[in-house]
Amino acid sequence: DYAVNLPDGKMLMAPILTDGMYLMDTKNDTMIELGSYGEEYLPEDPTRRYSAPFCLTLDQEGVLWYVLESNYDNGASSTLLMRWDFQNGRQPEPLGTLGTPETRMVAGVSEAHIYNDVLYIADTNHGNDMPGVFSIDLSQFRSHCRERSTMPTDPYLNSSTEQYQEMD
Repeated sequence: DYAVNLPDGKMLMAPILTDGMYLMDTKNDTMIELGSYGEEYLPEDPTRRYSAPFCLTLDQEGVLWYVLESNYDNGASSTLLMRWDFQNGRQPEPLGTLGTPETRMVAGVSEAHIYNDVLYIADTNHGNDMPGVFSIDLSQFRSHCRERSTMPTDPYLNSSTEQYQEMD
């Protein structure tokens, strides 16, 4: 999903070949650029490239949640969770790599939806495994989302591991 409808009838879009997000007002047939989706807010890493934002979804407070897929020069990739309260004039916030330290990171995200304040993210689970659904209880996460945690130990983050080579 590269677009999401707002309750007021406007549509927020993240075209693939741009570095910005746009708000289209279909009633007035106007479009404004909201600004960059957030790559400049991420830690600088010359070995990492980011995709356009996708899986856009809004929470009950009108805050936009979305993901950026990052690819490393060594072939590994990861998915970053972003939050943007653009309706209140805030900047995009990078919230870290999606995953759990004990199990795996989220890979190849295809859909994201919020239901009852829980963010559900569907992913490929690395392609060779069964599809996965990752969930985040936003009511608990909001107060901790800026805290650093450990990176997932998933071999998918390191393209030199045997498990990664088998998935490739």
